Amino acid sequence: MPEHNNIPLLIGRIIRTERVRQGLSQEKLAEVAGLHRTYIGMVERGEKNITLLNYVRISAALNVPMHALMASLPIPSLSSNGSLLETPGMAESS
Repeated sequence: MPEHNNIPLLIGRIIRTERVRQGLSQEKLAEVAGLHRTYIGMVERGEKNITLLNYVRISAALNVPMHALMASLPIPSLSSNGSLLETPGMAESS
């Protein structure tokens, strides 16, 4: 699967990991972030391509800087024509 299809999944996993680490339910995170619980679930499963505004809301609700949440994402590579290349670590794991 191309890496740009995996980025929402990876971001969702990062958000879920932090939410669980803090002992928050999806419902509580959604309430604090001003979002719907089902939206949080879809983001965590990589089913939604999260908007920047909602990423800011979730980051603030988790009290974690946006850059800290993104820090564990692999750095993608671009081809000479600007398309994203498959990067080690970006493939979906089972």
